[in-house]
Amino acid sequence: MARTFPYIKLLDSFSYFLLINFNFLFSRRSFSKSFNLQNCARMHVGDVQAEMVSALRLSSPYCAVEAFLGGADVNTRDPSTGIAVIHLAAQRIDDPEIVQQILEQTVDINLKTCDGLTPLMIATKSGSRNWVFALLERGAEVNAQDVNGRRVLSKVGPDTGRSIVEALLEHGARVDFVDKFGKTQAPVFHAAVKTLGVKVVTELLRQGFSANLRCPIGYFPVHMTIFRDNMPMLTLLVEHGGDIRLHDHYGRPVIHLAVESQSLRIVRTVIRLGGDIEERDSRNSTPIFRAAENNQSIMVAELIRLGANIEARDVRGYTPILAAAKRGAHRTVQILGKLGANLKARDLDGANIREIGGRFKAVLEKLEALGVDENVSPARRHPIPLPGGWKDTFGPSNRSGPHGFLRNRRCSRAPKKLRQEGPLRANRNGLTEDTARPTHRTSEILPNK
Repeated sequence: MARTFPYIKLLDSFSYFLLINFNFLFSRRSFSKSFNLQNCARMHVGDVQAEMVSALRLSSPYCAVEAFLGGADVNTRDPSTGIAVIHLAAQRIDDPEIVQQILEQTVDINLKTCDGLTPLMIATKSGSRNWVFALLERGAEVNAQDVNGRRVLSKVGPDTGRSIVEALLEHGARVDFVDKFGKTQAPVFHAAVKTLGVKVVTELLRQGFSANLRCPIGYFPVHMTIFRDNMPMLTLLVEHGGDIRLHDHYGRPVIHLAVESQSLRIVRTVIRLGGDIEERDSRNSTPIFRAAENNQSIMVAELIRLGANIEARDVRGYTPILAAAKRGAHRTVQILGKLGANLKARDLDGANIREIGGRFKAVLEKLEALGVDENVSPARRHPIPLPGGWKDTFGPSNRSGPHGFLRNRRCSRAPKKLRQEGPLRANRNGLTEDTARPTHRTSEILPNK
């Protein structure tokens, strides 16, 4: 019997938990009408108070409010967390009648939990609109701080509506740029840029936030405006010091994201605000390359009209028409050919346009219509001089034989006997640290010097 006692105790606790949360499971649909007030009236005051204590300990908002309606003391707090019924209701229950009844009997509407959270902070984070407006009408403190030194506006989250933030700002709410631990309150500003509108962002900029505040995943506010097609917000950020030429964590500037959006209006706005149409990304590609590779023929024509270089080169030595042929973008190949692109251009390996796009039937048909000769001359195996000092950067790329293949390509596609077999130190047998990353047995592949 002694061994079974813990299991009986566990089952008893689980049954008690189900009874406490029974109303939560079956009364969420219409909360203001779901309380059984007759049952609450039949309960003794001691039973109601016990239910309130249990609900606060389990953080069950519906059971806590039902106990309050049954006659429990609204100012009862959990000793370990400092939570009262007003905190739980502000988080989950936004019914106007319940809000008014709780506020009429609450002694302190700025009551803080052990973490320093006030009902206004909890309601702001949860997006409880009725709670926020009712608390503001009764004079709730809008600049209260929690234990970390964060104010009410620091609690703005995805569920916080624009009207809530505007009401807080109208009542004088402020947000510190950093908390007492030195942590930047960037999420507040980024949430405002995404969803809260120009009015809120203007007020935050006036309070000292930077228009170039980077988010944790590597985007800047100017990039967020492109994702959401919010050109008034982009204009506001640039007017307040936002850099239109910032790169995200993928190395893409704003103009490249504008091209990827496939919106001519966004591209024109970015260029009008100072975006460089020849801005290069981490692949050393200009915006016209992204449009060409994605087969955006109309975007390509617009970029050329705005002054894009039709003969620009990327790290592979591709021009926009070669990049389009590589991806099978036949419509873009046709547009670029008609706009005067060099059909005889070659990449760094000397491959011409028919060699690069020859596996796409539609590309070959467009090239034949443009008058490209069907006879493909052998590809040259020496580097092509490129502008900007690239001649010394890219050496000859000899793909013939296993030695050149392994020097210039990864080992994943090499024959089995040439796959990785053992460690290779840097600078051994003439290899540099970059080319020594693929590990293999050098005695079988590279000649000894």
